[in-house]
Amino acid sequence: MGPRAVRLYRQALRLFPQPFRRRFGDDMAETFADRLRAARRQGRLAVAALWWRTTVDVLEHASAERRQAPLGRPSRGGFMRTLLDDLATAIRSHVRRPGLILLAAPMLAIGLGFNTALFAVVHAVVLRPLPYVDPDRVVMVWTGRNPDGSGEVNSYADYADWKARSHSFESLATYNISFGTLADGGDPEEVGGSVVSPEFFHVLGGRILLGRGIAPGDELIGIDSGRPIVIAESLWARRFNRDPHILERTMTLAGHQRRIVGIVSPEFVHPEPFWGERTEYWSPLTVTADMRTNHGNHFLRVIGRLAPGVTLAQARADMDGIGRDMMNARPATNKSSVVLAPVANELQRGTRTMAWVFLAAAALVLVLGIANIVNLLLARANQRRGELTVRVALGASNARLVRQLVLESTIVGLAGGVLGLGLAEVGIRVLLAYAPIDAPGIDTTAVDLAAAGFAVALSTVTGATCGLLPAWRVARARLGSTVGQRGSSGLETSRARRWLVSAEMALALPLVVGAGLLARTLVGMEHVNPGFDASHALQFRVTTSGPRYDTEAANIAFFADLEERLRAAPGVTAAGVVTSLPLGGLNNTSGRIVYEGADGISAQLDVGFRAATAGYFAALRIPLRRGRLFDASAADKSAIVINDRAAAEMWGEGDPIGRRLRFGSLTDPTNSQDWLTVVGVVGSLRHEALTRQPNPEVFRPYQAMPWSTMTVVTRTSGEPGAIGSSVRAAVRAADPHLAVVNMAPVTDFLDGQLAAPRFGVVASTIFGVLGLALAAFGLFAVLSLSVAQRTREIGIRLALGATRQAVGRLLARESIAMVAVGCVVGCLASAFLTQVIASELFGVTPHDGLAFAGSVGALLASAIAAGWWPARRAMRVNPVTALRAD
Repeated sequence: MGPRAVRLYRQALRLFPQPFRRRFGDDMAETFADRLRAARRQGRLAVAALWWRTTVDVLEHASAERRQAPLGRPSRGGFMRTLLDDLATAIRSHVRRPGLILLAAPMLAIGLGFNTALFAVVHAVVLRPLPYVDPDRVVMVWTGRNPDGSGEVNSYADYADWKARSHSFESLATYNISFGTLADGGDPEEVGGSVVSPEFFHVLGGRILLGRGIAPGDELIGIDSGRPIVIAESLWARRFNRDPHILERTMTLAGHQRRIVGIVSPEFVHPEPFWGERTEYWSPLTVTADMRTNHGNHFLRVIGRLAPGVTLAQARADMDGIGRDMMNARPATNKSSVVLAPVANELQRGTRTMAWVFLAAAALVLVLGIANIVNLLLARANQRRGELTVRVALGASNARLVRQLVLESTIVGLAGGVLGLGLAEVGIRVLLAYAPIDAPGIDTTAVDLAAAGFAVALSTVTGATCGLLPAWRVARARLGSTVGQRGSSGLETSRARRWLVSAEMALALPLVVGAGLLARTLVGMEHVNPGFDASHALQFRVTTSGPRYDTEAANIAFFADLEERLRAAPGVTAAGVVTSLPLGGLNNTSGRIVYEGADGISAQLDVGFRAATAGYFAALRIPLRRGRLFDASAADKSAIVINDRAAAEMWGEGDPIGRRLRFGSLTDPTNSQDWLTVVGVVGSLRHEALTRQPNPEVFRPYQAMPWSTMTVVTRTSGEPGAIGSSVRAAVRAADPHLAVVNMAPVTDFLDGQLAAPRFGVVASTIFGVLGLALAAFGLFAVLSLSVAQRTREIGIRLALGATRQAVGRLLARESIAMVAVGCVVGCLASAFLTQVIASELFGVTPHDGLAFAGSVGALLASAIAAGWWPARRAMRVNPVTALRAD
């Protein structure tokens, strides 16, 4: 440590002329080493103080020695010597008057820290390429779009037609969600995966660590004959201890022996992840005869790699033409054309918007800080007019003065940047801990070399920008003509400072308005009735797997037994199962039904459908509007329960009980689905999101539509978490080989819906408060300086009979003018900028009057608070003291 510090000091001595170094360099290095040892005995603060004094001393004396060096040869590096002189002068200026840097650096650090942290997020999530080969050539393919902007899934039959007809893709692949209970290498654990077509890894270019990906023909190998499977590096490490001989070994997944043929690299990102869970295996997609012909069976994702030379626009035109042809040929099943979107847009859709919005907000905070620093530097330049006048009289050029002032402000900016790096590190940790961001690369966010370089560059530009206006005012002033004068030096900057305050008010208002709109959105979402009672409800997922559950009867028996065991557990008042829970992040069960209208004419309706038991409705307290719920009897296998939205869509005000419907399309003459009888109507649920209206839904009894993966819901008389051990015991008693997955209170689903809005409110409130504080500080600084500069004027007014209230009103008029201009401009800017967050709002418009009025009120309140103390000082001026001080 010691020799390295001395070597660093010797490098600093290179600023001195070479003859000086040869004569004194060794002695100076020894002296520094002695002082460093003494400082270390006193602590880190003493070491830091020594380095500060040493740096100032080296810069000051090196420039002096170079000026005095004999001119025995042509001058080289003259500009650099002059620049070093100016830098040393700037440092001495801050050392003699540290108040500016102590006040300005923390102010800039706030804006610079926020910008650096958010740049790190944008760099990690948005700017860094996805870990695919040529990721800009990879696109997602959707059959239209959902109202929330997400893509609509596809049928395998459509996918096969696209492959046959389109020439825009080098390759197309399809895939879907998959779950399986892993019984090897430890306790039973459900792992998430995906079933994929053979082209999947070729489309993405995912790197395979060991072995190979899914290949053509893998899907033809029987599920009990070692069907190949590819696993993620994380699963390989967690369950198989990175066994290098893992290839061709078997693993027991979902009760079947699967042959491991490949390991995927850890940086691979599965496109469009489900439920936010990690995808840890890839298995061949089994294609049934119905999938090849049923164009209305939409459940698959499709991804493609553009062919060489084909642009995204050309591919969109090609696929749209194909999609419209299919709509004309099959209007009953193909109701939307084909939509292409770059895979990066799909994976970063929510995060990209949020990151850019907050980065823009951080930029506004930084601009507010810059405005305040400019105000301070303008005041400082006015106070230094005597010093600057003397320098001009001694021959300094305007360019030299400008460079001096810009260097001083740049030092302030760099000091703020150093502090900002620390704030950025803290901000990133808070962001990763609390922000509801789930995007590829977010976990790699850090203050790395790119973020540090961004911080240094932004700090330098910010500091230099702060000094430009004061330097320009100095360059325009006639300093040379004011030597010996007591009047104005030509640096009168009151008007410029007032305009800056108005600009700060205008910049702060959009931040406050945005926070108000997001707060109103959160309040609106918190008051939405989801259609069920989440309190005292616990949920978890169970997937039956293995030869024991190869029959529907076995699955029905298992979940019936599990329900009975759960209802018998202490504290449980109700229990049931359902294919997908509302607000749980999954809605992969939708289709079309044909129903008999009130006029006897058949019609069709798109609905969401679930398989459930009667206990599900009791566990979530979903209200029964009419009729009854189905039961587990064989007679009720043809019964169906619908929600009131579906009842209104199909039969209006008429009684739906006893009406008939069946699954399928009205235009399908081969529809052989059985007719089902409506026995009950329940309340409508907001299944997809709190911000989306309930859809028509139908519920079939579980024994009529058994699934292997089901969500179990229990209602308790106490806290849901208190029965966790009893629930696990019930599952173990029913089958010890099955895993309990994602057990959590149902209220977590509601909290998950509100997590992003809550974070948005907290973050926007922080930005809004900072904006108000910086704008208020700017007003306070201008009014305080005005009072200090006009003390004699105020004394004269008071001596001539003006009341102290009149003096206060004088300052109030000045502040009101600045604030009024800022409010008007800020409202106009807010009306434009709030359109950016329009998609994030719910129950409120971007031009909501209450949010705007409240924001203007907050700005006025902060302005009144900022102006109170300067006005009080002005009203308490002693006229006699003021006049004597002149």
